[in-house]
Amino acid sequence: MYAKGVERPAMLRPWTTLVAVLLLLLGPTAIVVTGLSVGSGAGGARQRRAARMPSADGADVGIELDMASSPTLSRRAALGGLGLASSVCLCGGMPNAAHACTSFQEAAFAKAMSSPAAQEYEDYVVAKKAQLFQALPSSGDVLEIGIGAGPNLKHYNAKNHRVTGLDPNSYMLESAAKKGRAVGLESLKLVEGKSEALPFPDNSFDAVVATLVLCTVDDTEAAVAEIARVLKPGGRYLWIEHVLSETDPLLAMQQSMFNPLQLALAGGCNLNRRSGEVIRAAATSGAFVAITDHSRFSATGEKGERFLIGPHEMGVAWVPV
Repeated sequence: MYAKGVERPAMLRPWTTLVAVLLLLLGPTAIVVTGLSVGSGAGGARQRRAARMPSADGADVGIELDMASSPTLSRRAALGGLGLASSVCLCGGMPNAAHACTSFQEAAFAKAMSSPAAQEYEDYVVAKKAQLFQALPSSGDVLEIGIGAGPNLKHYNAKNHRVTGLDPNSYMLESAAKKGRAVGLESLKLVEGKSEALPFPDNSFDAVVATLVLCTVDDTEAAVAEIARVLKPGGRYLWIEHVLSETDPLLAMQQSMFNPLQLALAGGCNLNRRSGEVIRAAATSGAFVAITDHSRFSATGEKGERFLIGPHEMGVAWVPV
């Protein structure tokens, strides 16, 4: 047994070797087989740093990073070059192997989330996200959990929203910083952390946004409770989650069958969670007083092809005034 927060030593398992060989053969196409997710696995505890991010011309654009120290950009680019094919690590018995594996996997996953395949998924759901973001207040403090590479940043008001983005993957945060500059956000703070223990005081935010987050967290109930805690009275939680299919038994069976592979390839993402039920249970217990704009939809390809992460739920949960 390992104490909470203690990283387990990396082990070389036969199924891991098989998966790695398949990935090296399939390369980036494997991302279509397993599906896509935003968010990532937890990293080890490291020394934290904060830095201002200048724009290309040297001007300070208000993007602040609060994250663990990590390799240089040139080394990061080299680590991420294999994309998703590198996200299963074959370390075993070497000194510091577990930490090296974690860093390597995080870099590869961040690279994959900035790939054309990830953008293809965003194209499938952009209309639903635009619909969801209409529920944001016109101004105020917004926390986005699992900000990833920043695909949602274009939906914020560049002048009126003060955005804080949280992700456990420091490589993701640097991608989000670039995206924040690209869309012209005037206030963006990026923080490395986990959704089950948000590093913010009670009643801090007017809104919390989380898209494809509960699929990866260790404790979904704790994460939702934390979201309710940091919302100001009358605040709102905007969410989209991919979930286990409730209408297609064959797809649901496939989601469960491929879930171990998805866990290994996609930063701890689960294909077969019922995240919507967790949020509705929080409303029943009083953490939220209402859920509005609730709907289910399925993301499909241009030719109607199904994805393992196709079934989705979305909605807006409100905390008491």
